[in-house]
Amino acid sequence: MSRIYFEAKIRALLKFFKKTKHEIALTFVDDKEMARLNSLFLGKKGPTDVLSFPLDQKQNLGDIVVSLDTAKIQAGLVGVTLRELVVVLLVHGFLHLLGFDHHNKNKKNRMRKMESKLLIKLIGSDLSLIALENKIH
Repeated sequence: MSRIYFEAKIRALLKFFKKTKHEIALTFVDDKEMARLNSLFLGKKGPTDVLSFPLDQKQNLGDIVVSLDTAKIQAGLVGVTLRELVVVLLVHGFLHLLGFDHHNKNKKNRMRKMESKLLIKLIGSDLSLIALENKIH
């Protein structure tokens, strides 16, 4: 995973939302660590693909944590590269930091449209996590 590549994607996301003076942290973990975080912060058992931790700080929007183990499995299931899948997870997590969610149909549709728009801009393809979830789960 190229740090420079993902830093460029983060800068593009911040620029799109006119938040260029802000920052986010992106951390890659394995499934063991993701399961620990998922249990600790969400009370859920087992790993997940991405977690977002919004912060109430002026400059720092929050942290995004991606499980590379889970991402590798998902990439294989949907037939994309690991790098592409990680960008999908980055976008999904980033939108959560901005307050997007998918707890009801309207919010899910809104988030999906924004994911699609951002992914076309970032990787030239609509690989929205919400759109892919039937293949993944």
